[in-house]
Amino acid sequence: MKLLAILLLFVPAAIAAEFLHANPVLIFALSALAIVPLSGFLGHATEEISTPRWRTRRTPPARALAGRSPAP
Repeated sequence: MKLLAILLLFVPAAIAAEFLHANPVLIFALSALAIVPLSGFLGHATEEISTPRWRTRRTPPARALAGRSPAP
């Protein structure tokens, strides 16, 4: 995760290279390196969203209670 944070430095570098009209190959290389941490963070966020919340709150899932009759 630290490596991804370090690679985030390529995002402003790519933007600065574009505004300074740098060599297109340099802009492409910086942009390609800038995409790597962004996709890593997106993958991490996707995994966090897909984690079932009932496991973290310690409550049973609805399907576990489906066969039980209601309390009187």
